[in-house]
Formats: sequence, C-alpha cells, structure tokens
Amino acid sequence: MCELFNLDCSEILGKTDADIFGAETAVHIAEMDERVLRGETIRDSPERPVAGDIRFFDMVKVPIRDSNGRITGLCGIARDVTERVTRQQDLHNRERLLQKIFDTLPIGLWFADKEGRLLSGNSAGVRIWGAEPRVGLSDYGVFKAWRLPSREFVEPGDWALAHTVREGVTILDELLLIEAFDGKMKTILNSTAPVTDDNGTVQGAIVVNQDITERMRVEEALRASEEKYRLIAENTADVITVLDMGLNFTYVSPSIERLRGYTAEEAMKQTLDQVITPESIEQIRGLFQEELGRETGHDSDSTRFRTLILEEYCRGGGTVMAEVSCSFLRDGNGKPVGILTVSRDISDRIRADAEKESLQQQLVQSQKMESVGRLAGGVAHDFNNMLGVIIGYAEMAAAALDAGNPLQKNLGEIIRAARHSAELTGQLLAFARRQDVSPQVLNLNGIVESTLNMLRRLVGEDIDLEWDPDPSLWNVKIDPTQVNQILANLAANSRDAISGVGSLTISTANASVTRRRDTLPGLVPGDYVQLAVSDDGCGIEPEQIDHLFEPFFTTKEMGKGTGLGLATVYGIVKQNMGYIYVDSRAGRGTTVTIYLPRTLAASSGQSDTERCASPVQGSETILFVEDEDSILELGTVILEQCGYTVQKAKSPSDALGLLKTLKTRVDLLISDVVMPGMNGRDLRKLVEARMPGIKVLYISGYTSDILAGQGIPEDSRFFLQKPFSPKAFAEKVRLVLDSNP
Repeated sequence: MCELFNLDCSEILGKTDADIFGAETAVHIAEMDERVLRGETIRDSPERPVAGDIRFFDMVKVPIRDSNGRITGLCGIARDVTERVTRQQDLHNRERLLQKIFDTLPIGLWFADKEGRLLSGNSAGVRIWGAEPRVGLSDYGVFKAWRLPSREFVEPGDWALAHTVREGVTILDELLLIEAFDGKMKTILNSTAPVTDDNGTVQGAIVVNQDITERMRVEEALRASEEKYRLIAENTADVITVLDMGLNFTYVSPSIERLRGYTAEEAMKQTLDQVITPESIEQIRGLFQEELGRETGHDSDSTRFRTLILEEYCRGGGTVMAEVSCSFLRDGNGKPVGILTVSRDISDRIRADAEKESLQQQLVQSQKMESVGRLAGGVAHDFNNMLGVIIGYAEMAAAALDAGNPLQKNLGEIIRAARHSAELTGQLLAFARRQDVSPQVLNLNGIVESTLNMLRRLVGEDIDLEWDPDPSLWNVKIDPTQVNQILANLAANSRDAISGVGSLTISTANASVTRRRDTLPGLVPGDYVQLAVSDDGCGIEPEQIDHLFEPFFTTKEMGKGTGLGLATVYGIVKQNMGYIYVDSRAGRGTTVTIYLPRTLAASSGQSDTERCASPVQGSETILFVEDEDSILELGTVILEQCGYTVQKAKSPSDALGLLKTLKTRVDLLISDVVMPGMNGRDLRKLVEARMPGIKVLYISGYTSDILAGQGIPEDSRFFLQKPFSPKAFAEKVRLVLDSNP
C-alpha cells in the first residue's frame, strides 16, 4: 500500500480513508466499514484514483473479533486488478469494432450456437428477412423457403443450418426463394459454415445470406431460354416433361422409363390421351383453361405451380398413379410459352391412403359396436334384476310342489324361458366384451371333444361333423364356456347355411406368425392356436362379409336369426386378444378361422370357480342391502329358508341406521354394488368401521367394466352376477361365510 501511494508507513498509519482517497471514494469506503463493523463480510471492486490515474481493486473486508466474539476492528485486503480490467476493456473495444463491422456488412450475416439457435443477425440480414427471429432447430418452421429451381419446399429439419450444426458440413450458395416475414418474396444465396474448436468440435455456425432478387430479375431475360434445360439437368429422381401451349410434348426426361416403362424417345411421340386416362385428361384441360384465364385476368404469378394426381398408362398394360406439379415456362416478358411438369410415382402412397381409409372404416365399426355394447351393459342391470326374480320365485315354487303336480311343467317352462332370456343377455354382453368370465389355461382339443356330441345333435343327422385336431396343440387361456359359445354359434350358422346333406369340419392347429400377413389384416406376429370351422353350405355374398360381425345383422330370412351369433363370437374373440377371419364365396361354403394367443403356462385341469363344499344351511346373521324391492324380498326368503337371520335394508342409509339399533353382531354384509346415494364399496367401509372383520358379498346386474369403476375387487368368490338361482345364491353365501378372512 505504501508503494501504491508512494507514502511511508508512518504517513498511512493513523490516517482515515478521507486523508488518502478522494471524497466520493472515502464516503463509499466508510459506508462499507460501518457495515463490516456491524458484522458483515463485504467484497467490492470500486474504481480508485491513484497518482492521477484510475486504478481498480478487488477488496474484501471482514470484522475482527476478540475471544468473546465482540467486534474490535476490521481487516481489509485489496488486490490491484487494474491490468485485468484494462485487458477486459481492450477486449470490449475490439468486440465493439467487430460488432460495427458486423452491422455494416452489406450481406446478411447470422450467428447460431451449437444447438442451432440463432443468436443474432446484422442489419442486412434483418432487412432480407424482415425480422430477427431468434429461434432454435425445433422452430425452423417459421421460415418459408423453396429451393430453386426445383421449387421444393424446405422442411424445418432440412435447412442448411440444421445440417451444418448436426453434421459439421459447409454448404455454399444454396439458391432459395423465400417469403420474408414482411410478406415479400425474395431470391437469396444461402451459405452456412461451422465454427469449431481446436479439436474440430462444432461450437456454432455462421449463416451468410445474399439478396440476389434484383440481380435475378436483371438476368432473367438472359437465362430464360436455358432455365427449362437447367431444371431438367439438375433433377434426376422425378420425371420432368415440357409441353408447348398446344399440350404437345417437347421434352421428356429419361426417368420416364422407370415410371411408365417407355423410353424418353417413345414417350415424346405419344399424345396426351396415350399417356393418361380420360379422367386425368379432363383434369389437365380444366387446369390449363383455369390458368390461362388467370393470365388474361392479370393474375400472373411466375412462382405459382399446381399439383394434380393423375393416372398414367404403363407399358404392357396397367396404370401408375403420379403426383404431377405443373407451372408455366415464360419468356423474358413473363408471357407463358410452355408448361413444365414434374411427376412422382405415388402409387404406394395411394395404397397407404386406401389402407388408412379401411382402418378408418374399422374404427367406425368398432365405435358402432362399442355403442351397442354400452347399451347392452345398461340394459343388463334392470333386465337381470327382473330375470332374477322370475327364476328365483319359479324355482322355489317348483320345489314346493309335489313331483306329479301338473304345475311343475308350467313352472319348468317359465324357468327355461327366463334362463334363455338370460342367455340372450349374455350374448349381448359377450358381443360387447363386458361379461364376467373365468379364463383358465386349457387345451382346445379337450374342450372341442367334450362338445362334439352336443354339436352333432345341434346340426342334425344330415350333416357329417368331422373333427381334425392337432395332437401337439399349444395351450391357450380362455373361459371354457366361451369356447362352447363360439362352437355352438358357428355350428348353428353352418347348419343353417347347408341345405339338406352336407359336411361340417372343426379343426385345430398351431400357427406361428413371423410377419404381418397381407391376407389377414391386423394379425400381429406371434404364436397362436388356430380354431377353424368350415362348411360346404351356400356361402356368403362378398358385399355381406364386411357386415357379418355387426350386431343384429343376419343373412337369414325373417324369423330365423337374431343377428347376434357372429357378433357374440366376435366379442369373445376380441375379449381374449384374438383375431377372427371369414373366408367365403357364394355357393362354395364358408370357413371361419379364429386365432387365439398361445400361453406358455401349463394347464391346471381345474376350474377357477370355487365350489361350495359346506352345506348351504346356516344360522348366521346377515345384513342384506338392495334397492330393488323384488330382489330384496326374494333374497330374504331364500336366506331365511336356509336358516339365516336376515336384517334387510332398502338403501345404504337405512342399513347404517339399522346397525345402530342392532345388539347382535352381523356376520355377513350382502350389498348391491350400484345404489342411490352410496355405492357398495363405500357402504362396506362404513360397516367395517363399526364391525371389523365382517365378510362381504357383492351382487349386481351391471357388467364387470362398470363394477371396476366402482372399485369392486375382481375376486369372483365375493361377487354374484344377477340373475341367480336360489341354489346358486345359497351356495355363494355359504362359500363367503366359510372363506378365510
């Protein structure tokens, strides 16, 4: 410090900042010292005048404390950083000089970082583009440009700058037609170069834009005659043709041979009606007349081009679909003198669009079936309640009659009709993929063999039923009753399709699909077990095949079909993640083939449905909650006949009120799932809070997807689907009471 101020130590000691520094600096330092003496640590870099010069210091001041922590003074350390600051100022001055050069250059100059984000542009660049967008790679879509002479639109990820920052390449003099942000069309030369470090790693990029719009206009007259040939020469992928104003070919590129099979010389000699179909000729002529009308109407635009989809003839027959871009060739005065076309084979795209349309139709069909499925699920609840009452009381009445009572037959017919109605509801739910099922690992051969006798009775003696199993068949996981439904519906369809004597064949096989099959759309690669049902019946008309799986659609005459058979099969197959295909021709029979996913699990040979091993009688106390009066009364009668004490309630609130008055423990809560005011799950929580460990049995006429939304467990031991018989109800109650907690 003595050397810095050219003073002796004695001349500094005992002095104040005001004695050494200027007044302004002394005040600033004094303020810092006061803060330090209050306990702060301060770092500061003020300017300090020394010997008529400006000096810069990094200064740190900290308080000094005694052994008791009391502040007794302060310690300051100052480092002279004048040289460093001076270098920074020099660097800043140089940067200002470079910025001035950057701003005054007559060409557009842009800087981008290594991520492709535009950081800044000079005045010329801003004038060219009409703005200074600071955007990254993901936002290059704000720029609109077309490569010349191809007029190919520059996609966001295909800009020269994008290639430079990604690949480190230099791209020079790319000719672009741009639409600036102020709406003006301009022609520019676009160049990009990477900025790399010593290791060659890209750290950023420089973009140079040169506006040559005016120059291009001046040169237009000189190069108009060669423009069409340059366009032709530079394009190698697409077919380029030139026609005069009479729509006669004056040039055809050699790539025509790849598109249509003709050489360029052969194509030059063809007339327009030998090249494209009559429908396409109409498009060409209509477009030509429209564009001529624009020209005479002073709507001339040298940048305008039109695109058509044309069907063109190929050598040896057949056609190809081509996307054709058309624009006028003009003389120096802008007058049209010919037509330039660029054609590209889009047959694959057309096929893809057709497939997309097919998938869209499948989606509509799926939505239609889903709508009917929702309807079926809604109807099932009320319908199953009514059927449950009919079946329950009919069975109890039949059990109460003597064996020879003539009313037994009448009641039996009532029960059979009610059960048949329940089966129809089940078919609707199977179609909708909403019925409750118990899938298990099994071998289809065993299920089919156990069903053959029933199927033979179903189809009748005039039809020869053949069975062709694969002895090494893989296992699948499916509810065996669903397999029976599939076989019964398909066999019934085959029986109705065979007039008189015929044959029906059921076969199984393993099928490994390694790639998607064109003939079986939607079948993904994997291992499947194939179940096929074939007949030699009347077959199906082609226009009807697409509607076979629609609910209520039938090819049978009035009164001979519900239209739910194949819809039911379709729903079961889809529920089990399978695929179904129909191959049929009128008069040649029908084959329905089902693909079910293979499972590697071993067959248990046992049903997932637990059976009640204990007697159905009991003496426990049961709280029965059901908002449907008829079901509540029926269930109460069944339970009391089995010896149980029943406390019944029409609503959850009634049940909770009843619990407050009961002095005995309730062993089982039987509750409907969906009820006004509170569902069965919430009721269970409140009941368990009062009676921990109580067992619960849910009953419902709703379908499983609705119950899942109500938070009901999937364990089938604690759920009974309506409608149910008195015996099934009693067995389920006993099963739940005897189950482990």
